[in-house]
Amino acid sequence: PVLVYYSRRQLEYSLEAFATAALLWAGGEVYHSPSTRRFGVFLATALLGLGFTFTAVLSVAAWTPILVLRWFHRDSETRGSKWLPCVGVAALMIAVAGWYAWLSGAPIREMMTRYYDEVESVWPVSYGLISLSHWFAAACYGAGHFVLGMSDVWSPLNWFLGALYALAFCAALGFLWKNSRPFGVFTGILVVEAVLCGMFRLWPFGNIRHTTYLIPIAMIAAGAGLGQLM
Repeated sequence: PVLVYYSRRQLEYSLEAFATAALLWAGGEVYHSPSTRRFGVFLATALLGLGFTFTAVLSVAAWTPILVLRWFHRDSETRGSKWLPCVGVAALMIAVAGWYAWLSGAPIREMMTRYYDEVESVWPVSYGLISLSHWFAAACYGAGHFVLGMSDVWSPLNWFLGALYALAFCAALGFLWKNSRPFGVFTGILVVEAVLCGMFRLWPFGNIRHTTYLIPIAMIAAGAGLGQLM
């Protein structure tokens, strides 16, 4: 429901979800069948994502160490230029550094920080243990509530849907780790990045539209888990 809603408005959130899905596909292609062409497609997808969305930087950062390690551990018959990932990663890091430098120095950065502190209230109030623990629990619950499409309209079903999704994710853990380990590692890194960005006031995390980019990941995991339960 969230993606349908944002697809009807001139906002970037559905585009960010699409960028996550595109990077997930491109990175998976490189991992399963490493080649110069596939790595080039991933780099092009990453640069396009960085040019049009904010959250693509998180997906790129999650994939980069996985794909570089995979590239250097390929079978000998599929080896190409060993410097390709180094050049590609360098280009990505320059793009990311430029993006972050612009964002940090731009007036939009100060406005964004103040807005999410005073209006949306998504940042941690303080960095004490109790305050951070409270923020972490509320943000994780809120993010799950948002990306799984559980809105106030569905409030009578929220407990049932929450329990069902919790079971689905538990069932998906073992299945994905056994059958799609790169996706599991990518998802884990991406979620950790999302939490850290929210904690250090770099990008909102919680029951807010800025977590729309996590929907494709949540849907894949939930679908795999429901498939195991059925």
